Amino acid sequence: MGPATFAASNVTYDNATSGLTATDAQSAIDELSVGVGQYETDSINGFIEAMSDKAYTLIQDAPYNGTIDSLYAQSADGAATGNISIEINGTPVVFTSGTFSLSGTTENNDTTASAKTISAGDKITMTVSSSGDLNNVGFTLHISRT
Repeated sequence: MGPATFAASNVTYDNATSGLTATDAQSAIDELSVGVGQYETDSINGFIEAMSDKAYTLIQDAPYNGTIDSLYAQSADGAATGNISIEINGTPVVFTSGTFSLSGTTENNDTTASAKTISAGDKITMTVSSSGDLNNVGFTLHISRT
């Protein structure tokens, strides 16, 4: 006589401690598997007091594969203007609006359109141009791990 087998959907599950809604083993497994393999999201946040027209290294050696999703930036200086670009190994990421520009204290948030995939080992830079008196800039770069 061999071992007994049971369908997981016929095995009751006590969800009192876990907070799951499942009441059988199969439903508990299914509930836990939701989201497995989904993207994890990271962000790089920074603040630069006095920007210069140059490239700033954000990640020297990317630890994972991913996609750059969006950039948010805002200056605290009312008269400041400038352009920001994000590059992966020197290749510019293309934003939906084209050029990512800052003007005064207006916040800018733009999603990426293309050339946005990163691989482990890639270098990610942020290049500032036409910065003039662009100071006190906060930024957040959103990345989804793949």
